Amino acid sequence: NKVIILDLNDDIIPFPAGFIEDDDEFHISTERRLLYTCMTRARNKLYLFSSDKDNPSRYLKEINESLLDDISPKSSSKRTYNDDLPF
Repeated sequence: NKVIILDLNDDIIPFPAGFIEDDDEFHISTERRLLYTCMTRARNKLYLFSSDKDNPSRYLKEINESLLDDISPKSSSKRTYNDDLPF
């Protein structure tokens, strides 16, 4: 019912080009298809997480912003992770 995808940051997804021997265009399109497949498996909820606010994955930037909800943690002196999670 739910799909959770973590670390949607550039240099993680897509994987850094320096580690791949394949043609860059082929590599990017293959990762895009794989991510699409993961995303379309969600029946009720899809959670996409980027831990690097300044460097999100290029694939996140391609999603229409009206389809996204920003659930960034609110800053506070006492940090409780469970309160920030929507599930």
